[in-house]
Amino acid sequence: RSDQAAPGPCVEKMLDEEIKISQLTLGPGDEIEISVWRNPDFDGKFRLDSTGKISMPLLGVLEVNGLGPFELREKLIQGLSTYLRNPQVKVSVTAFRSQKVFVLGEVQKPGIFQLDGGDATLVEAIAQSGGLTAEANAKNVFLIRGKVEMSNVSVYNLQALVKEGDATQNPTLRKGDILYVPPSTVTKVDRFFKHLATIIGPIVELERGIIFYPLVEETLKGGQPVSIIIRP
Repeated sequence: RSDQAAPGPCVEKMLDEEIKISQLTLGPGDEIEISVWRNPDFDGKFRLDSTGKISMPLLGVLEVNGLGPFELREKLIQGLSTYLRNPQVKVSVTAFRSQKVFVLGEVQKPGIFQLDGGDATLVEAIAQSGGLTAEANAKNVFLIRGKVEMSNVSVYNLQALVKEGDATQNPTLRKGDILYVPPSTVTKVDRFFKHLATIIGPIVELERGIIFYPLVEETLKGGQPVSIIIRP
């Protein structure tokens, strides 16, 4: 209804925090703590192995990869219900080590970086990579998000963020995001593809780069920043 009052800032903040928590998923290397009320034999700290699995008493090996903390809690309750009456389970995440992003191009130390709690921004990720090089094009920083089957490419202007305080140019990153800081000259755009091959080739299929290469080149030539959906 149009006459309903809009939610206040406190409510909006709560909704934002709830959404962020629900979107976090567990992956290899993450550390969790599980406690079962009045059943300390099941309590413990666990680290997801390279395949995203943990091993628990009675339940054996559990597939945890891709689950959120609340989903894992429900899975544990279901499994423990075979042995316990109305099990009360608590799942806490002690370290999100799988929340990684890739920072490539004209930064001091290109590579793979860990998000602290999955809540880092574009600027924070670039800071982790040592900052921009002298050849960086700060007006056109590319954010590639999504799976190979459907990638979203957005362009952000760090100069507008610094000079004008435009916070929309500093998005919050998600697991698997790729940041590419291009050089100021178009002739060096191919560095991006070398980075994909040498740093994250096994993770990101290079065919994707061929699709949005014209987008990178056009933007660096002075085209308007764009955000489009790319389907290889």
